[in-house]
Amino acid sequence: MHIMLRLEERQLNESEISLLMSAIKQITSIFYIKKSMWSAYKYVYVIMKESEFIGVCVVVPFKNWKKIGPIIILNEFRDQGFGRKVFKEVIKRNRKSNLFLGSSNPKIHNIIKDFGCEYTSSFFKIPKEGKYYILKHLFKTMSWNFILEFFQKLPKRIQSEYKYFYKYGKNVN
Repeated sequence: MHIMLRLEERQLNESEISLLMSAIKQITSIFYIKKSMWSAYKYVYVIMKESEFIGVCVVVPFKNWKKIGPIIILNEFRDQGFGRKVFKEVIKRNRKSNLFLGSSNPKIHNIIKDFGCEYTSSFFKIPKEGKYYILKHLFKTMSWNFILEFFQKLPKRIQSEYKYFYKYGKNVN
């Protein structure tokens, strides 16, 4: 049976934001994201299975790059191939852009490397625009909730390596 996924480019509504904030508490590779940040994201791919919300993939433009993520599939829909399908579609829709993503999630690592992305574990080896984005983003997202969640999830995160992925777009240097 073929399950039809739909990507809607739109802002998130309040109930979707609440579902995502609850889901993040269970995901060791993502830390607390303020409600105001979810509301402020402008380029959001809302993942729908028929009429049901199942997740999100955010794309954040900066300089001549686009940062992909966070990518979140709600717990009850994980391990069904939805993340791979969504990532493939997001790459396709943004193929002319330079793309950047960072993750400690081994599932994301496996999906991304199938799309011809270069990667490194060293912050110092990523393109300078990626470094700039990460530092700016950390200052913007830093809060007590973020710090608390970071230390709560740290023992589980130590087991997986953080990797930075980047892909230069077609028609872009």
